[in-house]
Amino acid sequence: MVVFILGLLSCEKKAEEKEPVASFFVDPVTAPFTTIFIFDASESYNEGESTDALKIRWDYDGDGIFDTEFSPNKIKSHRYDTAGYFNVRMEVMNSMGWTDSEVFPISVFHDSVPPVAAFTACLDTSCVGTILYFNAAESWDAYSPVEKLQFRWDWDGDDVWDTPFCSDTCRHYKFTEPGEFRIRMEVKNEINLTDTTSQKLFVFDI
Repeated sequence: MVVFILGLLSCEKKAEEKEPVASFFVDPVTAPFTTIFIFDASESYNEGESTDALKIRWDYDGDGIFDTEFSPNKIKSHRYDTAGYFNVRMEVMNSMGWTDSEVFPISVFHDSVPPVAAFTACLDTSCVGTILYFNAAESWDAYSPVEKLQFRWDWDGDDVWDTPFCSDTCRHYKFTEPGEFRIRMEVKNEINLTDTTSQKLFVFDI
């Protein structure tokens, strides 16, 4: 009697088999959400195997769900419909079914819409030496909260900015000479778009 011994097929990776190496870049890495982003995984490779045999899939927003199926196409384009910070994940698979993945962070900002500058002053007339209070919190942006905006001031309207950009909405200033001054304030959003507004102030001698 002849006895046949059946061996089980193993799915374990053999010593001579090599895993693929995932590598990709994004262009650009920071842009408004109307931008078409290019994802290029051409630098992915597998030792001993042709790059053409590798397949790629993408998770554009990093939510753990792949947005594309595996494909031999190494370059993809994608346009986001919302702003945010995303950890793009790419997974590469070789002909044996072994995989590797890489994550790359990108920043997607709002569309190219400038903010709106607005500020209030505690007084429209004052005396030399009085500490005046200015508040730019009424400035706004269609896609960003006021906490993300930055402001700078020109106290005497001479077209020279007297302060650098900063996120503080409130500023204090004291005039040392009498006169009629046009106070300017400029607001800047996250993609460096700006708007400017001004108010007239009369400063009297003591």
